Amino acid sequence: AALNKSISNSLYPKSLTRVAASVFAQESLNCPNFLRKYGFQRFPQVSEEEREFPLAFIILFHKDLDQVMFLLRAIYRPQNIYCLSVDLNSDISLINAARSVTACFDNVFLVKKLEPIVYAGFSRLKADLHCMDELVAVPVKWKYLFNMPGQQFPLSIIMQLILSLNNILCIKHHFPSLGKHVVAETVGRNPPPPHNFRIVKGSAYGTFSRAFIEFALKTRQAQDLIEWSRDIESPDEYVWSTLHHTDIMVVPGGYTGEPDAKRAMTTFVAWEREVPCATIYVRWIFISFSPDLPMLARRQELFANKFYIDHHPTALHCMDEFIFNLTVTNTVRDLSFYRDLPFIRRG
Repeated sequence: AALNKSISNSLYPKSLTRVAASVFAQESLNCPNFLRKYGFQRFPQVSEEEREFPLAFIILFHKDLDQVMFLLRAIYRPQNIYCLSVDLNSDISLINAARSVTACFDNVFLVKKLEPIVYAGFSRLKADLHCMDELVAVPVKWKYLFNMPGQQFPLSIIMQLILSLNNILCIKHHFPSLGKHVVAETVGRNPPPPHNFRIVKGSAYGTFSRAFIEFALKTRQAQDLIEWSRDIESPDEYVWSTLHHTDIMVVPGGYTGEPDAKRAMTTFVAWEREVPCATIYVRWIFISFSPDLPMLARRQELFANKFYIDHHPTALHCMDEFIFNLTVTNTVRDLSFYRDLPFIRRG
């Protein structure tokens, strides 16, 4: 595997044909051709179980619309709802292309309010909150929400997500990054958190029940915590986990056990401090490439982070084919891993 430094990078292609944002913008002017060309109609008919269990997705990105299209296509099903959020610092051509592409879908939209993302700043959290506000207002009565960066990719098919999530209230994990700018450190200390919240560090991204999202958006205590987090570093890595683990109130899907004892379910991440690397790390996270695919195919997590389309892109192309084959054959793996997790809370 590529997590072995003895692997030779020269064995694997390092470049494949890219699709520029301007090309997506032009081709999406003809929506039927666009959807057909880029494979959004390639999957089998939606099952009754899928139709009755719609999901919501947030994808936040700042570059590489062609990679985002890989991700969107892999997780796309017509009964779900998708909110795209582009870093306002991005090139305007990327933002316009994303807006043009989403016009071809009834269930994919660009969030109305974009944020200029500052790495480890409050804007990263706000970007998700804007999408969440819009997602709870749409007619689609989705059951669970996944938020993710554009460099993430699924390890499971949508049916696997549905079967593993059925009756689970809230699960979350991992610590990725996004943004060109960095929050400034100050000499002043932040005041204590409101309502005696015990602060728990966790993840910017995860899997959330609709009830948990509505709780976070509408409960005064949750809103006070969000407001308090404006001046801390990486508030997106604290707010969700703090709410999820609090014992000062009843939280939908809350977990009051030991946070560090939880096994990751949502996303697999290979950290620099944990594994050797044959290619590169970006902000302490290993970028997957082709020799990792057998290992990734055996992982029980629902997603892997991260892939770069401009760094050994065959890995991304092969993962896309892997997910396609699982989907058309309706191949679902053993679900006992998910059911046996100690932090699962069933409704």
